[in-house]
Amino acid sequence: IKQLSSKKNTLIKDKESQLYKLTKFNYQINDEILKGENILIITNHNLPKSDKFFFKNAIIDLKQQKFLAKDTNIKIHKNIFDNSDNDPRLMGVSSSGNEEITIVNKGTFTSCKINDDCPPWSISANKIVHNKTKKQLTYESALLKIYDVPVLYFPKFFHPDPTVIRQSGLLKPEINESDVLGSSLAIPYFNKISKDKDITITPTLFDSDMIMLENEYRKQGDNYSLLVDYGFVNNYNSPTTKQKKNLSHLFFPERLPECSYR
Repeated sequence: IKQLSSKKNTLIKDKESQLYKLTKFNYQINDEILKGENILIITNHNLPKSDKFFFKNAIIDLKQQKFLAKDTNIKIHKNIFDNSDNDPRLMGVSSSGNEEITIVNKGTFTSCKINDDCPPWSISANKIVHNKTKKQLTYESALLKIYDVPVLYFPKFFHPDPTVIRQSGLLKPEINESDVLGSSLAIPYFNKISKDKDITITPTLFDSDMIMLENEYRKQGDNYSLLVDYGFVNNYNSPTTKQKKNLSHLFFPERLPECSYR
């Protein structure tokens, strides 16, 4: 078997602009199989949309574009959610994949900015599957955490991957702070009804036992754009009367703007 090997720090760059850094490796030349330890893979090196993959050790089949890895840490390029302040990352005990599917076992995903404390929100799951053909992320036995505190459990759910412009699924959770309303967690869901119609449903949970539900319906016609915004608030505590009551609103803009599809 023709092979190359080294026990020293090694740098490899392929014709696809991928950079490999390894502390130890063995490469089978005929089969194009790379085995290594402490592997850093940088995709689109020195190009836009560059991601980083860290593996404690891995077996990578370069010919079949398959891999099997232990202790996975994936850092996705910062502006994937159109926000350069984010640090989207996915960590897992092990991972495997090919050109179409990537599987991360016992994984955790968050897009929150890296700091010394725990992230404001994260999703942990027994299995996270990224289907690159369907452009979809699927979670099995998932738990949504806010500052490491479990909040919601999902036996299974999915959402579009960040490259999708418009597809039904859960959107990124949002955490907000208000002097009047307190802390809140919003979990929006985007539903593509048809080519010209969609709706975003956003339930928001507050730490004051208040629940808000917002619905934004959009329709794009040949010569017009329609936007309807309906909202309902349960147990709103008025800061002036100190009494709880329910509120609702229905909004039609005076001028119909162009629809902005996600």
